[in-house]
Amino acid sequence: MHEFAFDLFAGLPPEEKYHALVVDEGQDFREEWFPVLESMLQDADEGEFYIFADLYQSIFNTNSAFIRKLPMSTHRLTRNLRNTMSINRWLSSLLLQEAWFHHVDFSPPSGA
Repeated sequence: MHEFAFDLFAGLPPEEKYHALVVDEGQDFREEWFPVLESMLQDADEGEFYIFADLYQSIFNTNSAFIRKLPMSTHRLTRNLRNTMSINRWLSSLLLQEAWFHHVDFSPPSGA
């Protein structure tokens, strides 16, 4: 299936491709899927291609050795933008702990 997708995107004219791609949960992607995604870029050398992954959160036990070979940023993501403070309080009450996400900044992102 991924060969079909690669051929499809590789054959598209540049104006139908993307300048940038962002992949979340990259730890669950298979190595052979990345060339397919890269074929979606207008220019693989000049385009932006970001993969966000947490190798400790792999749910499909995929071989993530190839991700370790990719260039990595040392920037640590410390803001949780998925959970609101009300969700945090509700979860905290269920776990009988106080603000178990206390180290995460729940304020809205700047410019939002």
